[in-house]
Amino acid sequence: MKEIQMASPSAVRQVLQARGLAAKKNWGQNFLTDSAIAESIAAQVPPDNLLYEIGPGLGALSQFLLPRAGLLALVEIDPGLAAWLQQLFAEESATQRVDILQGDALELNFDAHAQQHGFANYVICGNLPYYITTPLLKHFLCQKHWGQMVFLVQREAAQRMAARAGNKDYGLLNLMIEYHAELDFLFDVADSAFYPRPEVQSTLIRFSRRPAPAITVRDEHLLFATINAALAQRRKTLVNALKNSGLAPGVDWPLLLASIAIDGQRRGETLSLEEFGMCSDALWQQLHS
Repeated sequence: MKEIQMASPSAVRQVLQARGLAAKKNWGQNFLTDSAIAESIAAQVPPDNLLYEIGPGLGALSQFLLPRAGLLALVEIDPGLAAWLQQLFAEESATQRVDILQGDALELNFDAHAQQHGFANYVICGNLPYYITTPLLKHFLCQKHWGQMVFLVQREAAQRMAARAGNKDYGLLNLMIEYHAELDFLFDVADSAFYPRPEVQSTLIRFSRRPAPAITVRDEHLLFATINAALAQRRKTLVNALKNSGLAPGVDWPLLLASIAIDGQRRGETLSLEEFGMCSDALWQQLHS
């Protein structure tokens, strides 16, 4: 690997200008310029795994991840930056220590890619673009074989991820996180650590996959379909949201909710994961009776 210095905004600007590149707002590109922070982030990643880095950019974090990875897969949507990474990691690519994937992480089947490379499990990390953090996390959480995920995200977004039932920020992502993972807050990162300098502070978070989901349900797909239906119209009562969702048109929702002692006049955002599990299991029983 070519040695690179990304310890200042001016160093990042020089590399971008030399390649005819620029930070793209539409892809939420903010490049990490603090090597000490990059090294601290890498230290949170478990070693000797297939390791996916999302949005590696110029490789400021990648160079610290490489020694810890069994295989480092760099997922970069920007063709210009992917070309830079190919040059930067030419030797490691040739020896199959680095796999550079130019494309959208939302379109990557991580489970299938890992299987193709002989890994049963993997780790995902990176500095997630703020504008697409939620869709990315939902996509990652739906993959079956990740073990840990370590991400730098907007601090406010991290705080919203910890919301519980009844909070205005509580929604599908919170329930997906609770179902699949334990969430830890590691440390904050100031806006001065990036170029261009964002208008927000960041937080490093870690998801550790639960050995088994937080609750046991008859049908996981039906559980999240029920959650989606209940939360799609947040201003409606639970019973009306479920009635109008089209999830199960022939079901008597007031009767079903009464059978599990859940008040249909509540709003979906007040239900716990366990209560959603009760709803989906009761629905499953009706659909299969």
